Order: sequence, then C-alpha cells, then structure tokens
Amino acid sequence: MGYGNPLRRDDGLGVALAERFEGTPGILVEAAQQLNPEDAVLISEHDRVIFVDASRDDSVTNFRWSRLRPEARIAPFSAHALAPDTVLSLSVQLTGRAPEAYLLEIKGEDWSLGEGFSAPGLRRLGMAETFLRGKISIMGPARPPRNFRRAEDPNRRRP
Repeated sequence: MGYGNPLRRDDGLGVALAERFEGTPGILVEAAQQLNPEDAVLISEHDRVIFVDASRDDSVTNFRWSRLRPEARIAPFSAHALAPDTVLSLSVQLTGRAPEAYLLEIKGEDWSLGEGFSAPGLRRLGMAETFLRGKISIMGPARPPRNFRRAEDPNRRRP
C-alpha cells in the first residue's frame, strides 16, 4: 500500500514503488495520497500488508524497513493524517484482526510542488525496489484475501 502525493516531488516515492509491483502475481497494489480509516477494513482481509511511504526523517539514510504492531489503544488522530500503525490498530478495533504488517520508508529530499523525483530520491527508489522484491521473495506468497471486495473510492488511484 503505497501512499504520498506525487505532485510534491519525492513525497510520491511510496506511490511510485507500489505501482512498480502492479501486475505482480500474488500482490494487490493500492496507491493513495494518504491512509484513511477505511483502509483498516481493507487490510484486515489480508494476511500481510506492506506500507510504503517517503520519509523526511534524518535517521533514514536510503530506506528503512520496520515491523509494525497494533497498539493496545489508539491515540487520537485526524482523519486526514493516519499513520500505518494507527490503521493497523483500527483494523483490530473494527474487525478483530490485523495482518502481519511492515513499513518501508524511502528517504526523500525534495518536497516542493511538481512532478518527478530528485536524483537521490530516484536512486533510493531503485534501491528500495530491489530490497522489497528480495524481501517478498524470502517471505513467500501471501494467501489470497478473505472475502475481498474492493470499495470504489474516488480518492484512490488505480495503477
């Protein structure tokens, strides 16, 4: 599940990486500008979810991979700015389950208005793709989603 704003240069790195996996057998790609509460139900129907986003965090050098776990209680949030661990926690609260979940953060440099990526962002995108393809290969295929039905959401981009 890649998210970010492709019209804010490197902020679109998560969406771009997700789109590179479109058509890969056993992988359902979702791409959006932001995570929404509705994503909690969507992810509950899967055994594994990988969130991909651009990062402004200076502790991220090229990219960072981390395991996510639902929190015991959900911190207050804005419906316009959900973090992946909040979506995971909402999944538990709303459906009683959450998938195995990971976050891949790709270090961005340029957040200005415009399309395309900075040179470092584009290089890191390639590195993150290579890493993620290897990681997915090691993890093996996920099972098909349970009772999957894709809700139509006008804000969701379909690659």
